[in-house]
Formats: sequence, structure tokens, C-alpha cells
Amino acid sequence: MALHQQRIAIGALLVGVLIGTLLYGVATLQVFIYYLVYRDDKKGLKFLVATIWLLDIVSQILVCMNFYYYAVTHRHDFNIVSNTELPAVLIVGTLVNCFLTSLVQAFFTYRLWLLSYKSRALAFVSITLNLAGLVMGIVFAVEGLQDLTFRTMHRTASLLSATMATNAACDIILTGALLTILQVRRCNAARNNNVVTRIMIYSLNTGLLTSITALGATVVLVRFRNQGLSMAFYAVLGRLYSNSLLANLNARQIFRNQIKHEVDVDDVTIPNLRSGATLAASQVSSSHPLSGDPQPPSPTEYKGSARSWLGFKMRETQVSESQVSQSGSSDAEASPA
Repeated sequence: MALHQQRIAIGALLVGVLIGTLLYGVATLQVFIYYLVYRDDKKGLKFLVATIWLLDIVSQILVCMNFYYYAVTHRHDFNIVSNTELPAVLIVGTLVNCFLTSLVQAFFTYRLWLLSYKSRALAFVSITLNLAGLVMGIVFAVEGLQDLTFRTMHRTASLLSATMATNAACDIILTGALLTILQVRRCNAARNNNVVTRIMIYSLNTGLLTSITALGATVVLVRFRNQGLSMAFYAVLGRLYSNSLLANLNARQIFRNQIKHEVDVDDVTIPNLRSGATLAASQVSSSHPLSGDPQPPSPTEYKGSARSWLGFKMRETQVSESQVSQSGSSDAEASPA
């Protein structure tokens, strides 16, 4: 029985380590792309990306050390799953994941605060859940480091479960609120539906990954009380949070290009991180959207737009025929005879 439990725990942890290592590689690639493409981003945002990446490195190292503890150091101890000794790297890794999760959720909370026209109620709920998860994670780590036994783990399992459940609730609220806001934009801007729908699907996918993983870890820890399975979920969870943030940052250029080629209105604005102002569509694209020019804008025209968040305020406007004809006549006058 003990051997069977050990195989399940170590096998699940091995799968978690392999998936986490793969996701860490993806995150490293995304960090490289971010610093290569978004050189004009605000310094604070660049510092956040660097911090997330460093926490990701530390967390992945601790996960590998935890796996080495079970699979190599105590490979002949068939009672290791129920042993009285608890590795400190497991507790420290949990604490690092809590800080990483809190930073990522704080980023999404701030982005949602901007998109919701600075809604205090929505920000208050998200910040409260974020801080609650962080505080419970710190308390769990402090108690675990004071008494490195599985008795402590069993005693504080409910606290760890509450931490992951709170993080999942925060992710669900952030994703749901963002989809609601984008749905309103989509309904009020029929011509922009294609772009906004893509943003909604992308936001849903990135938000659901972290939510489902956190809920899965909570269910395993509460229902089955299997430490190995819960550690496997937690080995992947931190990598998912870092990748969700980096993927959202790197996707901004894609959606700007889609706006340039597909949106046929002038009144598309993107909140600017550095100045707090908004950028019109004319600043994002090098020509009028109705002109059909397939050429991408020059780097100088992207100087301001490269500092914007993945946030889009879209409202439907009508371009009169006189404006189109006037634009056409101006082009005709400017062209050589």
C-alpha cells in the first residue's frame, strides 16, 4: 500500500515537473520576445516582467529540488509520502508561487480597472481576493517552516486549499468581468465584432487555464488528501500564471495589426501606459482604415502604441460619404498629374 502511494505521488510529481519545465521554456521565450518587440514599454512594466521571470526560475528550481528529494534521496523509503519529515523546499516553493500569483493577479486587476473606467467596486473585490490568497499562503509557509512535519501539512491543508480556492475565485472574477466589458464593446460596435470576439476568446482561454488548475489542486487536496497529486498541480500552476501574463503582453501587437487591417472606423482608442492618454486609430495605423493600404505602419508611428495595454475602448461611429469623398479628392489632388 505504501509502495503504491509512493508510485502515485512520485509519478504525478514527475508529470508536473515535466509540464512545468516545458512551460518555463515557453515563458523564457516569451520574455525574450517581449524585450525584443516592446522596447518602449514603461520601465515599471519591464521590471514586472523581469520579476515574474525570476520568480518563475526560482519556483521551477524548487520544484525540481522537491522531486529530487522524493525520487532520489528517499527512493528506498516506501513511507516517504506519510513520513514525518517534510522538505523545506516544498514550503518555500509554495511561498514563491503565492508571490508570483499575487503579482500576476495584480497586473490583471489594474488592467481591468482601466478598462472598467476605474471601477472601484470591481477593483476592491479583486484586490481583496488577491491579498487574502497571499496572506493565507504566507501563513501556511510560516507554520510549515516552524514545524517541518506532515502533521503540519495535514493541519494546514485546509489553509492551503483556501489559498488555491481564493486564487481560483479571483481568476474567475477577473476573466468574467473582462469578458463582460468586452461583450458590451462588441454589442456597441458591430463593425469591430471580429476583433473584439478574438480578444474575448483569447482572454477566456488564458483565464480558464489558471482557474481550472487551481480548482483541480483544491479538489485533489480536499477530496483525496493526496499530497503528491496536489504538488503536481502546484508545480504547473506557477508556470501557467507567468505564461498568462506574458502571453497577454505579447498579444498586443497582434490585436493592433488586426485593428489596422479590419476595423473601418477612426474612433478606436487604446489606453496609454506612460502618459495615461488614449491613442486614436490614426496613430496606430499609417493610413485611413478605409484606404485599404496593406503596408504596416512605420516604427515611429508605433512609438506611442507600443506602450499601451491590451485594452481596447471601442465605440461605433459612422463615416459619412462626404468625408470619404473629401479624403478621396484630397488624395487625387496630392497625386502627380
